[in-house]
Amino acid sequence: MKIVVAVRPPTLAVFVASLALVAMGCGRDGAEQSRAAMGSANVAAPPSSRNMPPSASTADSHVNADAIALFKKVASDPAAAPLDVDKQAGAIGADPAALFAYVRDHIRTQIYSGVLRGAHGTLTGGAGNAWDRSLLLAAMLKHHGRDVRFARAHLAESEASKIVARMFASAAPPRASSPLVAGSAELRGQNQARGQRVRATSQQLYSEVVEALKQSGLALGDRAASLQTLTNEAADHVWVEYREGDRWVPLDATAADRPGIAVAIAADTFAQVPDVQYHHVVIRVTAEVRRGQQLESTDVLRYKTTAEALHGSQVFLWHYFDHDIAGSWRARPLLAIDGRIYAAMKISEAGIVTVAPPKNDLVAQAHEAVGREQLGKVAELFNSDESNSPGPTAVALTAERFEIDFAAPSGPVETVRRDLLDRIGIAARVDRTAATAPLSPMPEVAGIPIQLASVHACAFTAGPLDSPSVLRQIAARSSALEAVAALRARPAGNTADAERPKLVANAMRGLGAALAASAVTAHLVSQRLVSAVDGSDKTIFYEAKPRLVIVSAAFTASADGKNITPSFGIDLRSDVVRVVGTGAPVSLVRANLARGILDAVIEDALMASPPSASIATSTVSLTEHAAAGPLVAFKDQSRMAALTLPREAQARMTTDLQNGSAVVTTAKSVSLGGTVRAGWWSIDLSTGETVGMLDNGLHGSQDIAEDAALADTVELPAARSISPAAITLPPVPPVEITVIDNGASCAGLEDAILRDMDWAVYVMFGP
Repeated sequence: MKIVVAVRPPTLAVFVASLALVAMGCGRDGAEQSRAAMGSANVAAPPSSRNMPPSASTADSHVNADAIALFKKVASDPAAAPLDVDKQAGAIGADPAALFAYVRDHIRTQIYSGVLRGAHGTLTGGAGNAWDRSLLLAAMLKHHGRDVRFARAHLAESEASKIVARMFASAAPPRASSPLVAGSAELRGQNQARGQRVRATSQQLYSEVVEALKQSGLALGDRAASLQTLTNEAADHVWVEYREGDRWVPLDATAADRPGIAVAIAADTFAQVPDVQYHHVVIRVTAEVRRGQQLESTDVLRYKTTAEALHGSQVFLWHYFDHDIAGSWRARPLLAIDGRIYAAMKISEAGIVTVAPPKNDLVAQAHEAVGREQLGKVAELFNSDESNSPGPTAVALTAERFEIDFAAPSGPVETVRRDLLDRIGIAARVDRTAATAPLSPMPEVAGIPIQLASVHACAFTAGPLDSPSVLRQIAARSSALEAVAALRARPAGNTADAERPKLVANAMRGLGAALAASAVTAHLVSQRLVSAVDGSDKTIFYEAKPRLVIVSAAFTASADGKNITPSFGIDLRSDVVRVVGTGAPVSLVRANLARGILDAVIEDALMASPPSASIATSTVSLTEHAAAGPLVAFKDQSRMAALTLPREAQARMTTDLQNGSAVVTTAKSVSLGGTVRAGWWSIDLSTGETVGMLDNGLHGSQDIAEDAALADTVELPAARSISPAAITLPPVPPVEITVIDNGASCAGLEDAILRDMDWAVYVMFGP
């Protein structure tokens, strides 16, 4: 079967989604390379002016050339190289007193439990608690060959409160980003205007949400992190000691002003920080099947690590496909962390697949030996259970979920979930009819379920991000922007242009970086702009546990598989930030609510697209829709029943209400592109934690392009399975992309990628 997405000039949503379509093809291990055509679709949807940069609707070649030059400069400039613990230790020198002074004076104190950021994350972020600062100082001492150990004590309240006071005193200001290159006036102006627009929009929405709560008689609480909470956490204290002859010299950069002083007698010493003191993260992919009328869930992929290891890493989740002896698809979830790939069990439409060892697995041989029209006959001859086809037991795959467990050194495990596939639907689950509800179909394209052809980029953030390092990661793909710029200069429709397919392929290779850039940039800009939430320098916002944002390229398909709809979504799946200060607790709760709305506006701005390119849906855009009327707030379902909202939205709102959250939404649903949509603010009134929700389950924004018709032009062969063992592969997705260009113009790609990436420029050059 041969197919191609036959569409028009590209937007970021379509190009990122095209990457997902290509990713479901095969790799280079003896299999034919995947091919896909580039293009985009246009939908007449009026853009919101709230987040559009000054020249977003028209290409400004001068500004784009400046941005490309900036990316290239950063890629090669030593000043943008990621901070390295060993290099920093070498630059400071071997004197323990000098190393102590560096951590004391250049690493800010932030109070939280246990090891969250580690030595590297503490250095690059310029902030940490006693545990993380001690790990950094110990690593620097070890670089110079020193024998070190850690000492631990429980401090008296008077000593612990001094550490809290040090945090508010901000003994060391945040490290300023290096001015790698003076950005052009146009580039600075574009990014500054966007930042100002985000601030203004978030302030306006905050006022509207607070007014809706007031009109409904709902008051904010006072459950902010108290000074007593901080004091209790600071009392669990640790410091470093190094051996000098036959004695151990204490270096307590958190509680002492000079080397050699210990503020307490050590209750315990250890050469390595115990594992129980780390923040742990467990990443799981769970498959749910319905057997008869019973739902069963099984982890098909499980990976345990630490928040320290994930901080700043590039994390991707997607599926690799093959087919069984009968020609039915099988999907293996793959998790990639900085290019190292992990895989486990396979799933099929009939549930979890038990696969024989590779040498006994006849899947690849069958695909190579016979045509697809013969696979059914081969299956009958083998009479194999490999097909895992639904039989009399009526076993069927009902859902697949991406689940992440966050475990702090003390306290309960917190789990966040993202549905990758749900054939039952949230409404039936809330109504408790999941055991008997009809299952939605799983449309296939080229024998692959399009719903599982998504690519998800995840940004785990445990502390302040180093903007030059992030920008350098993006700059590594500046060749993709150069390729697009070259495509713009070439006449469209010239099928004899031998260079064009190469340029298109180069442009496509930058899209994985674009996904990752979107994810990390959401956090980077949030950290940059959060100070605008509260003008007081006595209010501090910081990560006390990991944050997670997921950026996805996904598809939906018509029942006959002849039309696909690509989408690009940003999902603030876990966005909890600690807000502390010396003011009244209720003022901190208000600041937290404002911070949640700010993050949603940032997320919405990242989805900005040119006019008539796509339909961007977000909590922000739906809240701002004038025809939807004023905002309403409620905490009970009786108020919700009076609203005209889609059934899926009501089901998800019901879940929020049952979890104790308040809901703020528009009085009416909104029609976008002929589809009724709903968005709302889910607010924990006691803490101010606020998340923008969509009816499809995303915590944020989705950009949906026009349906793309499929034509008989490009082949997408079935993918082979890979080893379940961890193996090192090229950057994700590990697919050699070959593109057959259909002559469509690529004029919009450069602008689309730049609109996404220039936020990283903003955090370096913005106000």
